[in-house]
Amino acid sequence: MSVKKITLICPHDTSLPLQVTSYRAFMPRYGLLAVSTALANAGYDVRTYCEFSGSKVDWKRVGESDAVCFSLMSFSSLKGYAYAAKARRENPRAAIIFGGSHPSSLPEDCLEHCDYAVRNEGEATILELMEKLSQGLGAEGVDGVSFKDENGVPVHNKSRAFIEKIDLVADPGLVEGYTARSLPFYLFDTLRNGIPRFNMAVVQSSRGCPFGCSFCFVKHELGQKHRKKDPALVMKEIELSFNRLQTRYVFFADNDLTLDRDHALELFRLMEKRFGGNVDMFFFSRIFISKDNELMEAIERAGRACIGVGVESIDPRALDFFDKRQSVIDIENSLRLFSKHDVKLQLLFIFGSDNDTPETVERSLELVLRNRAYNWGFCSMYDFPTRGSSLGIPQLIPDNRFIHRDWRFYSGNFVVHYPAKMPPSALLRAMSSAYRRFYKESKQSFYQYHPIQATYRNYAKFLEQAEKGLYDSDGSLIEEALPGPFASARRLDVKIDRAALAGEIARFYLHNLTRLQSWHYLLSIGKIP
Repeated sequence: MSVKKITLICPHDTSLPLQVTSYRAFMPRYGLLAVSTALANAGYDVRTYCEFSGSKVDWKRVGESDAVCFSLMSFSSLKGYAYAAKARRENPRAAIIFGGSHPSSLPEDCLEHCDYAVRNEGEATILELMEKLSQGLGAEGVDGVSFKDENGVPVHNKSRAFIEKIDLVADPGLVEGYTARSLPFYLFDTLRNGIPRFNMAVVQSSRGCPFGCSFCFVKHELGQKHRKKDPALVMKEIELSFNRLQTRYVFFADNDLTLDRDHALELFRLMEKRFGGNVDMFFFSRIFISKDNELMEAIERAGRACIGVGVESIDPRALDFFDKRQSVIDIENSLRLFSKHDVKLQLLFIFGSDNDTPETVERSLELVLRNRAYNWGFCSMYDFPTRGSSLGIPQLIPDNRFIHRDWRFYSGNFVVHYPAKMPPSALLRAMSSAYRRFYKESKQSFYQYHPIQATYRNYAKFLEQAEKGLYDSDGSLIEEALPGPFASARRLDVKIDRAALAGEIARFYLHNLTRLQSWHYLLSIGKIP
């Protein structure tokens, strides 16, 4: 078959509130932008739909395509599977291809619904695969691809070497509907969704991370070699999005934007020169940058920064288990140094390791409030069953400790495993309570909308049933009582609590109406450069 017309789709499952960030901004996943741009640059007729950024899929276009590619996050993968089935019905001749983080972790599950699964970094892989398909060949020998052979047996080609030179400038204009929006649009969207959303640019300055944190997927999906993009190209990417979206909000899709100090300093210098500090930026970094006054001052001059800082845990045993290479003393000292600079912090934690209890969540909250963090991000420890057996990737959680395989809840916001020192329902409720208390007591913060609270209630009831008979009177897991080898449930009967959702929307407005910080934030939505 000749492949000329390609449609890319990134589905967003809104049947339940499953994630927090996707409800606040119109923003595509960077991997989708990169693959779409690589295909367009190679001369293919590309149309891209990302439901996270407001796209509506044109199924007539799907029916005319030679290949239909889906970029899947795990929590929206079931919707992706349904979309793939619809694409297959409407266009039986098209190749169905999955890419993104979900098929990178669970290619065999994906191959029940697609022809090919592209693992990890996708630009080079998708171009070679399209060339092979155009020649009437299959995926044999295409590194980074999984498929089924003629007997229906999954085949995982060897992983592709990561791209050495990162020089692609992603084009946001390729995503349908990802554009500047009028004030009437924002008002109508607010009425329809209950809260205001805004455009956010997404760019990337580097890929890969040399650290080997045990919980992190980046070392597998993007490698442990840190590869940098020329800061001038990063600036071009920023300007493309700012001009198209009429926004000054930018999210850096780097695992650590400041990993290479000189590279980061040059980028911040260029941003300061071009925008004069009139930029709102979010990026991730390690806690130790707080010791570097020159770098911190460059960040302050470049714009209004919110930095996602990986604290991960206040328990030394968990820090060792995560191979985080930082101590509790390092954390305390670094947070104290951050307070001397005009930056906002989003402190990031992981709960559910083998020594955590509900009190661990409470003590973490006290640390966050004490250090006046602007935002608090945390997740329940999670991984994916069978990654070890299918791909040879060491798992953080053994197969027999997963509660179910409903991928909608594999976002980090829900407990999907049996913790060692507390039932999963206790961890979920501790997380839910901590969210509420932080945003109620942290007056310097914008009160965040967390619709997942409306899913928590019924999910907690499911967990209570699942954990019965598996914990002793002290709340410790009885390993030999686990159902094993791993849970088989694929779609849970969990429904949204609409009263809780209405309450969450009401709290959003009631808290923010009385906060000066919130008014600054709300009035900046839709800001034109």
